[in-house]
Amino acid sequence: MNSKQSIGTVYLVGAGPGDIGLLTHKGLSLLKSCDCLVYDRLIQDEMLALAPASCEKIYVGKAASNHAMPQEDINLLLCEKAKHFKTVVRLKGGDPYVFGRGGEEGEVLRAHQVPFEVVPGISSSIGGLAYAGIPITHRNHASSFHVFTGHFKDDSKDHDWSVVAKIEGTLVFLMSISSIPYITSQLIQFGKKASTPVAVVSNAASSDQQVFESTLEKALDELPIGQIKSPALLVVGEVIHMRETLNWFESKPLFGKKIAVTRATAQSSKFSAMLRAQGASVIELPMIAIESLPHKLEQDHLAKSTQIWFTSENGVHEFMKSLWALDLDTRALFGHKILAIGPTTSKCLEQYGIRPDFMPTRYTQEGIIELMKTKLNASDSILIPGAAVMRSLLTDWLEDICTYEKLAIYQTIRPIYGKDELVPLLNKIDALDYVTFASGSAVRHFHEFLEQHDISLHSKVKFASIGPITSDTLKALGYHVHLSAEPHTLEALLTQLIEDAQSC
Repeated sequence: MNSKQSIGTVYLVGAGPGDIGLLTHKGLSLLKSCDCLVYDRLIQDEMLALAPASCEKIYVGKAASNHAMPQEDINLLLCEKAKHFKTVVRLKGGDPYVFGRGGEEGEVLRAHQVPFEVVPGISSSIGGLAYAGIPITHRNHASSFHVFTGHFKDDSKDHDWSVVAKIEGTLVFLMSISSIPYITSQLIQFGKKASTPVAVVSNAASSDQQVFESTLEKALDELPIGQIKSPALLVVGEVIHMRETLNWFESKPLFGKKIAVTRATAQSSKFSAMLRAQGASVIELPMIAIESLPHKLEQDHLAKSTQIWFTSENGVHEFMKSLWALDLDTRALFGHKILAIGPTTSKCLEQYGIRPDFMPTRYTQEGIIELMKTKLNASDSILIPGAAVMRSLLTDWLEDICTYEKLAIYQTIRPIYGKDELVPLLNKIDALDYVTFASGSAVRHFHEFLEQHDISLHSKVKFASIGPITSDTLKALGYHVHLSAEPHTLEALLTQLIEDAQSC
């Protein structure tokens, strides 16, 4: 056990509602650097993945009448973990102090002389309504808002409904699904107009968001109370009339669509962000892991070659690692002509200060041949750093033109998912609308993954491919290619997904 002087700090961090982008910058920084993560039921898997791999993750989620760990035990757990870890993040949905019981945890931490800080989060009472197109205040409808709990610690407590019913501003009730009949009846009984609009927002700020509208007097007949999914909040007030005008989130072109991204973890974040920006629910299902091979690059390779051709962004990164292993940097490439197979690889090179000399209009090996067939002669020597397994079209073509060397600097392998990772993934796979692929390797590994775990995709799931080689692999394995990007970029693939989703 560490001494008192070395006790770590507990950070009570609000994750916000639904959208992972609503996590604050400070919360994100702490999450990425924490040693121990204690998290609730409403925290998304994508947010958990931001924590370091070495971080100890402890689930303490609570649902109605189903507590993974009682609150009193959570309080003591935080105190205990601070004795062993420098940075303990207690991650909560919404804001820690808005019915998140963060105040109770802070009290116990102070009583045990454990340092703590609070990182506020966006409460669903504000952020969730904004994503539902409901402004919590509006000059023409409400000049105040009031947030209530939908249930109390015990049945002996209740709101003073004679006061609550007379409030003119917006009323928001959190944790209120089971209490909707009681809340609406009490408001009417104590004087709130029966025609007052009400709305229930379920899974706010996520692509699973659902909004149900009614009035106080018709709520029990019009709201599907027994079918509304938690978490949900109840809002009462005239601001609900603004939803038709301000409903921006559900108007996004991919809203409600569940899309799997099979790219390697290090590369998936960009495409995932592009999809989420259009309203999609992204399931990151990496089917490729990049494994560096022992450095084989030698100075002689650079001395002999006149051109270096990069056919993937992974090839760029791994080549630079090999270059640094020789105590060299990009100055060693002086005098070489550089080729990038497409804009993604080109942008990757530019991160290292290299602007490619050549890039084909078709981002395939066929495109490279079309571009370079009039630009090479027998005096050229081509170095092709890339994956251990790649198509032989380029090298077969170069055989009769000039010298070349294919340098295997990495290999793609299929990630192995543990049981704890697999169970939530299987639930998400069952609800997919699209599966996206950016390489033939990802397709093959996905096929093996389905066979290994005896998974059958439902008949309506669509397969989206970044280009012809990936599409050919899908077809060879018996899958129908519904969408294929042209040109072969992530941006074009996104466009295809949007057009298809809007046509349905």
